[in-house]
Amino acid sequence: MVQMLTAYSEGRANTNDVMRALVSYRGWLVPATLVAQVAVQSGEQTRSVDNMTSFGGETRLPPGELWIFTDREAAEIAQAAGASLGLYAGGIAGTELFRSIHPNIETVRVNPYSPRERTWVFSQGSASQVGKLWAEAIALEESFEQWRQTGKPDKTVVSNYPAFLVFDHSSGPIVTLPNQGGMSNPAAAFTAPDCADKFLSEIGEAQAAQMRQAVAGGELLMARAAVMGIDGLLFNFFGPGTTYAFPFNDLRTDEANNLRTDEAKPRRILMVLLSDGLRLPSGFVAESPYRCLVYCKVPGEWVEGDAPESDELWLKGASLRPDKVEGLFEGLYGKTWRGGNSDGSQYVVEVGGARLLNPRREGERPWEQDDPNDKRFRYFYFAAERDGQFTPVSPSEL
Repeated sequence: MVQMLTAYSEGRANTNDVMRALVSYRGWLVPATLVAQVAVQSGEQTRSVDNMTSFGGETRLPPGELWIFTDREAAEIAQAAGASLGLYAGGIAGTELFRSIHPNIETVRVNPYSPRERTWVFSQGSASQVGKLWAEAIALEESFEQWRQTGKPDKTVVSNYPAFLVFDHSSGPIVTLPNQGGMSNPAAAFTAPDCADKFLSEIGEAQAAQMRQAVAGGELLMARAAVMGIDGLLFNFFGPGTTYAFPFNDLRTDEANNLRTDEAKPRRILMVLLSDGLRLPSGFVAESPYRCLVYCKVPGEWVEGDAPESDELWLKGASLRPDKVEGLFEGLYGKTWRGGNSDGSQYVVEVGGARLLNPRREGERPWEQDDPNDKRFRYFYFAAERDGQFTPVSPSEL
């Protein structure tokens, strides 16, 4: 830990490097009163720590300040300089420490009285703000390591995470990493600023200049997966935080992916509305003058959402599962469409909504009544097999 602080003082590390090191560190010495406060707030009857050390009779710190130390030697330097530290608890993890700092703490000093190159100061309440965000990020990355070992990711933890960093193309669509992490089209997501910065540095200045950073919670990313055409999240692709693949289809509770053929749900017909365009090398997007109306017959387990009990012909509330949307795009634009065209252009597509043909009225064939001369739409027809392939068919074959 001290080595990182020294590296920063010598210009060999940046602020993000220091923040990651501070929050990842698991050997902090902190006032025992802070540990007791955290235990009371969390409802714990007892709270065990690695060790307790007395540095004087009682803790007397300046109002609104918290002093923490990387090791006993640093605390003894402060004590020798006249600081009344009192009882300190050792072996505290940075993720716990920075989550527990109250907003009324204006200043947090790391190793006060030590040589300057071994110190750090949080001022103006930044430890409870920036520090807490970093603590959430590092704690999530630690969860990634556990999930990798157990093979059991926790959807709730990802859904509740408030501030993933993502990138949008200047034209709008979220930046994805096609065919990576065992997924068709996962969004590139980042737990912390240094991971996002590393991604930009690796892809090069030309591509980075066409991207803009955004913040999105896990719940929003999952809810809008179908609209964005993503089937999961690929975290911290180039590090330095833990890289982790989080496919959405692995989280389904109905185990549709494990259905045997004789248990499969009846096929259903969906009507999917798409808007598309062509992004030129300059970044300008030439939008299509029409919208794509796609009729597709798919295995019933590919349909998600709750359609209402109704006699309406087309039912709202149902949609194509996010992990199957990419297959539809490949059927429309080709399997390598996300890699762009030879002239540097690339298709841009957005799902505008979907409707389910009412199972009670499946004998009707409303697509046969569409006007092919209606310039507002282009019509497409696909039949999908359980292997994930969308095959173009004629309207009569649907």
